[in-house]
Formats: sequence, structure tokens, C-alpha cells
Amino acid sequence: MKRKQFVISTIIILLLALFAGCKQSFSPALKKADQVLSADTEKGSKMLDSICQAEPNMSTANQRYCQLLKLKASDKAYRPITNQKLVIDSLVSYFEHAGEDNLLAEAYFYAGRVYYEIGDKPEALKFYQKANEKVAKDNYALQGDIYCQMANVYRYTDLNKEALAALRLAYQADSLSGNIRNMLYDIRDMGEVYLVISHLKFYIVCFKHVIYSNKILIDRSFTYKIFI
Repeated sequence: MKRKQFVISTIIILLLALFAGCKQSFSPALKKADQVLSADTEKGSKMLDSICQAEPNMSTANQRYCQLLKLKASDKAYRPITNQKLVIDSLVSYFEHAGEDNLLAEAYFYAGRVYYEIGDKPEALKFYQKANEKVAKDNYALQGDIYCQMANVYRYTDLNKEALAALRLAYQADSLSGNIRNMLYDIRDMGEVYLVISHLKFYIVCFKHVIYSNKILIDRSFTYKIFI
């Protein structure tokens, strides 16, 4: 009996060691560039370009991370990503086995963005839902982005009730991450949904809230951007 227990324990230890060995190691410099990119697209893109010049000599893990961050930078800079389907499919396949749920959540999210842009809304929604399952509970920034994009899919398919629910969750996540601008976009989008379903009272409330909040920001150009 003791011999059997010893064998079982040994197998468990070996399996745990195997799984631990499967987890990839990613460059601290790339992680830093990722953080900066999330806060400042231009500055983060410059850091990323500098680091990824050495991409051919990087490990496979860091090459894949570079590719994911380049896609992220393009999307945040409003550059076209419709030609990135093969790239993101490859990245999703890689990060599903890399043992890093945070990066897998990002890969799923940007797969959703690519599929949304190429017009495959159902597939985009599936990827957003997968991203939502993997995103860390304290990663409010990505949570806000996920719910916002899910709302876009729902709005496109006239699922207005679901869109409002997703936008409320986006607003909550953006509030927890301290992203005031995204919060205003969330309210604007809620207002647009209320307008579509003829809830004019709630639309006016959202509109006034955005205008009032933007006065506090003292950014007149943002008032223009948020309503175009």
C-alpha cells in the first residue's frame, strides 16, 4: 500500500514539474512596454519598436509577445488590422499552450477585434467571451475593453438589452481602473442605445453627464471626439 502511494505521489510531482516547465518566460522589457502601451500608445509604440528590432534573435515566446503587442499597438492607433487574421490565429494557438492566462486573455481579445473588423461578428463575440473567462479579476482595464467591444457586437445585432448590460459592466470596470475617458465613452454609448430604443429621457441624462464631466476634464477637443 505504501509503495502504491509512493508511486502515485511521484507521478503527481512529475506531472506538476512538467506543467511548470511548459510555462513560458517573457521579457521584462516587453512587459514594461506593454504597460506603457496601455497608458500611452505613442510612447509605448516607440518602446516596442526599439525592443522588437531584435525580434529575429529572440526566443519564440518573446517573438510571439512582440507580434501580439504590435497588433495591440496598431489597434490602439486606429491602424487597419483586417489583414491580421492569420497572425492572430497563430498567436491564439500559441498562447493557449503558453501557460500565461493574462496574455491568452489579450490574444483572445485581439482575435475578437480582428474578427469584428473583418465582419465576422459572431466569431468576434466568441473570442470576447473567451477573453472574459481568462482575464484576471483585477485587470479592470482589459475587462472594460472586453465589455465595451461585446457591447459593440450586441448593438450591431440589435441586442440592445444585452448591449446596455455590457456597457454598464464596462463603465464599472473603467471606473475601477480610473479611466475617466473610457467611462465617458461608455456613457455616450449607453445614451446612443437609449436613443435607438426611444428612451429619450435616459439618452438626455447620458448626454448631459458626458458634457458636464468633460467640463471637469477641461478638454474641449475631447467633447468633439466623443460625439463623432
